Amino acid sequence: SSLQGRDQMKRIAVLKKLVAKGYASLSGAMNEAVEGVKLRRNSSDSPNHESVDKPLDIFDENTNEMIPLEVKDMLREVLRGIFNRYDKDYSGKLEKYELHNILQDLNEK
Repeated sequence: SSLQGRDQMKRIAVLKKLVAKGYASLSGAMNEAVEGVKLRRNSSDSPNHESVDKPLDIFDENTNEMIPLEVKDMLREVLRGIFNRYDKDYSGKLEKYELHNILQDLNEK
């Protein structure tokens, strides 16, 4: 629904601000997003009730967990502007030094 779309846009805007201002690391913010989506999917109040046991969408090899597609979309939106800011040669790819700078600025180690 359009209400869910607006809520999603608000969550993305908040994530962008928290990460950009250094109040949260990118991984921390996205972890919160994953947990939030899982809770919404498992909520009996949710019109799109789904079981947490249902395979979600993306396998994370670091945690051996499935990540909801909504989180992938959130991550893409959060990183879109950041990526463009750091892709100095406009190649559509990040060089090693560009990636290092992004991770450092996003409070990632």
